[in-house]
Amino acid sequence: MMLYGFPSKIACKAFSLILKGSARVWFGSLAPKSVDSFGEPVRLFLTQFMSSRRRWCSAAYLLTIKQTENKSLKSYLTRFNKECMTTNDQDENITLAALLGDVWPLS
Repeated sequence: MMLYGFPSKIACKAFSLILKGSARVWFGSLAPKSVDSFGEPVRLFLTQFMSSRRRWCSAAYLLTIKQTENKSLKSYLTRFNKECMTTNDQDENITLAALLGDVWPLS
């Protein structure tokens, strides 16, 4: 949602429209007339939710994922795929090496 050029009062009202779930509940819990400018709810929002932001890893992180002896291949692949979604520089060679190099030997 782009609000460039609009008065701060309108930006504050529109801000709540883009929020969902716990962010919307948090915004609704702010005391009425406690916000003077658009910068204030932005600062409060970042303070409240900074710790829950998604962290991106390098593709080399995939090399640390191992299939352990007591885990199935299916659970390993599920975890590996989930971790692939958090990498910001997907390199096919590193991903393939990490996937094939860490599968627990079947024998």
